[in-house]
Order: sequence, then structure tokens, then C-alpha cells
Amino acid sequence: MRHDLAHKLAITASKVADRLSNPNRPKNLAMKETFKVEEIVPLSEYTAAVVYLKSPTLKRVAVFFYFKETGENPQWWNFVPKDSHIIGMKSFEKIKAKVEKLNFERNFDQQKEE
Repeated sequence: MRHDLAHKLAITASKVADRLSNPNRPKNLAMKETFKVEEIVPLSEYTAAVVYLKSPTLKRVAVFFYFKETGENPQWWNFVPKDSHIIGMKSFEKIKAKVEKLNFERNFDQQKEE
């Protein structure tokens, strides 16, 4: 992961912890949990998992972060994936590989046409 992306990720992960720790956040009204970044695990150049430790329960939550480099404000985005998301992404891997193979072959088809 590039140096600049790693630093932006650490800053964003900390801001997310602050946002999740807000005692007035609708899904935090009952428990009043606080969240602390426990670990940042880079998964690729543009993806990472951030593990937060929740207090007072000492349970953890894994949040998926992905970097969008498009637009005027490139930034890290995140969500808590459900099992269904993870299964879908595993299936997507095969489709993406097939598309990349087909697109690679098209590079040589275009040379023949020229």
C-alpha cells in the first residue's frame, strides 16, 4: 500500500471510531459503546480491514475499507460486510478474472484490424 494511502487510511479509521463512538448515534443509544482501532490489516493497494475493539463489551467488529480514487475527492470508504457480501465478492473474483482475460485478448484483435 502506498505511503499516502496508508496515512489517509489510519486517519479515516480513527474518524470512523469517533463517529461510531458517538453516544447519540441511533444504533448506539442503548449500549453507549466506544470504539477503538485495534488493528489495520492491508488487503491490497486499495482495500483494508480495520478491526475495532468495542467497550465495555470487549467485542470486536471488522470493517471493510476501500479507496475510491475517482472524482474530485479521492477517499477511503467503508462498510461492515454481511456474510452475503463476502460470498458475493468471492464469486465476483471468477467473473472479474474472466473479463480481464477477454479484454486482454481484445488488445491483440485490435492490432490485427489496424
